[in-house]
Amino acid sequence: MGVSGLLVNLGLYIILTRMFHFKPAFSSPVAIETSIISNFSLNHLWTFKKRHNEQRLIKKLTNFHIVAGIAGLSNYAVFLLLINYFGLYDIIANLTGIAFGTLINYFCNSLWTWRETKSANPDDSPV
Repeated sequence: MGVSGLLVNLGLYIILTRMFHFKPAFSSPVAIETSIISNFSLNHLWTFKKRHNEQRLIKKLTNFHIVAGIAGLSNYAVFLLLINYFGLYDIIANLTGIAFGTLINYFCNSLWTWRETKSANPDDSPV
């Protein structure tokens, strides 16, 4: 999912900044939020679909969004630091922020949002 999130984030960032001429400080959080929603959908439907978890979809989305929000804020902070204080080219700064946020996002969501729970039903246990 990291690659798809990267493509959504970077692609939307480039569209907003290059085609619509929005400022990077606005475009980055919009791209981050869009990639968060995209990543949740793909993780739910594909990556973690076999993990049994009794949480409702809205609870998973909330948990995912809390973790992804922390990762997104980290992404944005790294991005702003690199473009404002180090003068790094915005695309490289965005990629660096994305990489940092992706690591936080994956590990925290794997351990919290889609953690596997034991089933109380003995019929669900593997034979």
